[in-house]
Amino acid sequence: MSEEKYIEHESFGMISISRCQNRGTPLFGSSLVQQNLISIKIMRAEDRRDLNQHWYHSKETIVEFDMSPTQFVDAITNMNTPGVPCTLRRVDGKQMEECPYEDVMDTFQSELEEDIQSILGRTQQLMKMVETKLKAPGTISKAVRLELAEHLYHIEQDIRANLPFIYKQFNRQMDKSVSEARGEIEAFFAQTIHALGSKELIRQLDEGELQHPLLGAPDDQD
Repeated sequence: MSEEKYIEHESFGMISISRCQNRGTPLFGSSLVQQNLISIKIMRAEDRRDLNQHWYHSKETIVEFDMSPTQFVDAITNMNTPGVPCTLRRVDGKQMEECPYEDVMDTFQSELEEDIQSILGRTQQLMKMVETKLKAPGTISKAVRLELAEHLYHIEQDIRANLPFIYKQFNRQMDKSVSEARGEIEAFFAQTIHALGSKELIRQLDEGELQHPLLGAPDDQD
């Protein structure tokens, strides 16, 4: 019998993909606190040749990251893209800080309030400018009228174009959040059904209730 051999090379690696559950954790690029995660590890590896076959063993972890079920599906079904967000947990042995959570509703609300306050501020400035020009002696020159018209145009542009754009982006984000919620619910039920199914399978095996079409009923196997 041939001697056991260990083969190492800097290009050897292994990947591990696991389903995980927790009480809820924020993920980069996800608007929801996720309870069902896809955890992925990329590790260095070695090749052990023994008993006339290859045995692949993982070594130290290069990178470990988590994804939501929706992000994972996007990553494996949408090739040749700039990438899909993931949340780094460990890189070259260094633990990453916890990903901060962003409430997208609060973000949109603060951005909308900021834009509205900006429009109100410029409107008030324009009103003061108009008041000053009207109180000034003499007639209003053409240059002043053009200046006032330009200010009015920019305010109208913000109201007519920018605010509807924010509304459109809000609806787009809500659609994304609904899709993420659907993926989270589907992952929860899939995990629950799998767990319950495994328990039921073990129970039927223990109690001799499981019937396989090739083996027949348990009573017929004696």
